[in-house]
Amino acid sequence: MPSHRKAPGSRCASTDAAGATEDGAEHPAARAERTSNQGALDDLLGEIVSTARQPFVALDADMMVRCANPAFLELCRVSAAEARGQSFFALGEGRWDIPPVRALLDRVLQHGDAVHDYRIEHELEGLGPRTMLANARRLSDRGFNPETLLLAIEDVTCSDAGNRARLAESLEQQVAERTADLEAEIRQRVKTRAALRASEERLRTAFRHAPAGIVEVDPRDGRLLAVNPAFCGILGYSEVELVGRTLAQITHPEDRDADREGFRRLSDGEISVYHREKRYVRKDGAIVWVEVNASLVRDAEGRPLYTVGMIADIDRRKRLERQLAERTEQLRRERNFMDAVLDTQAALVLVVDADGRVVQFNQACKAATGLDFEDMRGSSAWCQLVPEEERAAVQQQVIDRLQAGDDVVQHQNHLLCRDGTRRLILWRNTTLRDDEGRILYMIGTGVDVTEQRRVEAEAREHLEEASRLQRLQTANELATMLAHEINQPLAAIAMYAEASRQVIRQFPPDQNKLAANLERIGQQALRAGDTIRHLRAFVSRGRIDPVPIDLNAVLRGACALMAPKVGGGGIDLDLALDETLPLAMGVDVHVEQVLLNLLRNACDAIAEPRTDKGAIKVRTGRSEGMARVTVRDNGPGVDADAAAKLFEPLSSKKAHGLGVGLRISRSLIEAHGGRLWVEPQTPGGVFHFELPLAP
Repeated sequence: MPSHRKAPGSRCASTDAAGATEDGAEHPAARAERTSNQGALDDLLGEIVSTARQPFVALDADMMVRCANPAFLELCRVSAAEARGQSFFALGEGRWDIPPVRALLDRVLQHGDAVHDYRIEHELEGLGPRTMLANARRLSDRGFNPETLLLAIEDVTCSDAGNRARLAESLEQQVAERTADLEAEIRQRVKTRAALRASEERLRTAFRHAPAGIVEVDPRDGRLLAVNPAFCGILGYSEVELVGRTLAQITHPEDRDADREGFRRLSDGEISVYHREKRYVRKDGAIVWVEVNASLVRDAEGRPLYTVGMIADIDRRKRLERQLAERTEQLRRERNFMDAVLDTQAALVLVVDADGRVVQFNQACKAATGLDFEDMRGSSAWCQLVPEEERAAVQQQVIDRLQAGDDVVQHQNHLLCRDGTRRLILWRNTTLRDDEGRILYMIGTGVDVTEQRRVEAEAREHLEEASRLQRLQTANELATMLAHEINQPLAAIAMYAEASRQVIRQFPPDQNKLAANLERIGQQALRAGDTIRHLRAFVSRGRIDPVPIDLNAVLRGACALMAPKVGGGGIDLDLALDETLPLAMGVDVHVEQVLLNLLRNACDAIAEPRTDKGAIKVRTGRSEGMARVTVRDNGPGVDADAAAKLFEPLSSKKAHGLGVGLRISRSLIEAHGGRLWVEPQTPGGVFHFELPLAP
């Protein structure tokens, strides 16, 4: 911090090496330094004088006593307080106001000579005739101000010449030693003053080139005494324009009261540093935010000298803070909005970070599990909600696949609720990644399908029951047709049995014919048994879960059951099966039921009066990853209006039947993950159904 200060409204005066300004006045800092040095020298002088054994006194150029040792005070019979500042010639009722002493002191003062063993013979009042030896020296150009004279007086009235010489030599040695010490101290003081000047210059340079604003302020009225270029740059003023202004003139009106209170507390000693963020008004009228740190500089007696302030421009930081606050508020509103949206969703939403800790947990999760989000936030306890036997599957089929890079993973597992129940949740899982592809969050959206699965199971049961009833109806119609099929093997068995009896009556019996007849009997019996067994399997309840099946084999079995009806109606049944067709997912009896229903409808449509021969063609093949079955007949067909209502219940126009066959057939195919539809066209009816291929 520079030691100079400008008077209000004036320019700063430069100082020379001696500490004086250009106008000749001594700078306050130089004066304070000189006063401090002089006081130290006076203390040192007093210490030197007090250590002498003989009477010893230090005088100024006006012969006023500066200090004296106890021996001298005793000789003059005065106290130290009485002697200090008194005229040397007035001490002891003027006993030293004698010509020899005056001549000695004038000689030393005028010529600067050091006088040794100056003999003084005089009758001192109350002491009688005295012979004294005096040693005197002037101290000048050694940092003392005013000039100083050292005077040592030795009473040698009762001493011989040898003692006087030894005493004089001892006193001279003492004076020389003290003088050498004093000179060393003076040199040290000079070095210290030079170091102080160098330090002051460095502080002045730092003041001018500091990146932060620095000001000196008069604590009485708040006027600026000195400012550095950085402060000028903050406010857009020049140094001349700022010096002499008050802080209030450049401070934002809303901050002035707080400033006055802060500086008052600083001046009263309530605080040692005044710190706050405030606003200044620039020269161009713009508002700039700054951070102020101010402290009060006092003199040795504690009186205020000036206030030093460090000012940092924080306007950009304040703008960024406002932007951050606005962005934070915007994010808070967006988060609240998203929380509200998520909480209104019926789907469960669970968000975890890359370490598996819960980040978000909506109201649907709370309703499903009975747990509160605050109980789950920041923990990985969500995995405890998954039954132990399902945790490995969740890790392998969901987490591992997401970490491997899958975008979306679907999975279902149970959740353990607080009330002890289990809920089946169908999850759709995805990830949120950073620019480098690292996972930030894993997001799971789940639907509670517990009730849905229960309803679906009940629907499957109802569908199976309806399907079984339809199969019973179909079986009733097929029973008459199958009677002929059964009678044929039975008649053949009776015929082969009679032929076998005739062979047995022969002697010797023809063993080959007998064996052939018995083999034919067995074949016909198996044929009849297969027919009955197939009919019983068709009517039975059976399983309801899809499994891999040979679709071509199922179609051949269904066509075998329909052979009597087709053949009896004079209809050609053509099978065009794709032998490379892979296994499909389904229940064989259900697929057989659907095909029988389509074949029966085709036969009924062809049975209407016609001139040409009826024909039904069953074809299998692949279509977009599905196995497709097409049943085509040359009947009248189905127009677009009829096709739209064909699968509605009770839509049949036949004289017999419940009118639900096609609806049940469609439900069975959809339960397998496929679809059944009619292709509107006339003439000729075309029905298709598809089933998923087995994995």
